[in-house]
Amino acid sequence: MSVSAFIAGVVSALIVTVIVCWLKNIYSWGIVPFFQHLSYVGIKIEGTWETQLGGDDYTEKVELKRFGQKVWGTITVTSSPSNVDLKKEYQFKGYFKNNFLNCHYEIKDRSFFDCGNFVLQPKNGGGQLTGHSISYYDPDHTLESLEYTWNRIGTK
Repeated sequence: MSVSAFIAGVVSALIVTVIVCWLKNIYSWGIVPFFQHLSYVGIKIEGTWETQLGGDDYTEKVELKRFGQKVWGTITVTSSPSNVDLKKEYQFKGYFKNNFLNCHYEIKDRSFFDCGNFVLQPKNGGGQLTGHSISYYDPDHTLESLEYTWNRIGTK
């Protein structure tokens, strides 16, 4: 076996490996979510929501988007007890699977480190999502778990 045949074999094996990995990614990132979106028969949770976090004095507005089981969107603080958090914006992403919305969020402003997770489940025919949020709040350096309620204010 010549050296050129050996090198050609190695190069062709590397090319095939790259092509197989690329096709696997297209399948898992594009084809599977597309068919999940087409076959989705659950509650339509996408749209605009108003939230209450730990009571009535901390509220947010949420814009939620969904494709298949994947969800993402933005959270904007509309009122807080001390107005320190007013108009802060967060981004979130996660999944709506088995009737549970499970997401991770983080603040858009990189000079802060507010982040957390929330798990919610539909109530009242999908007009409300209830559950809990656990979050790290940067100014206090605390970890908190709070009741979290979303009420639908619009659909898209």
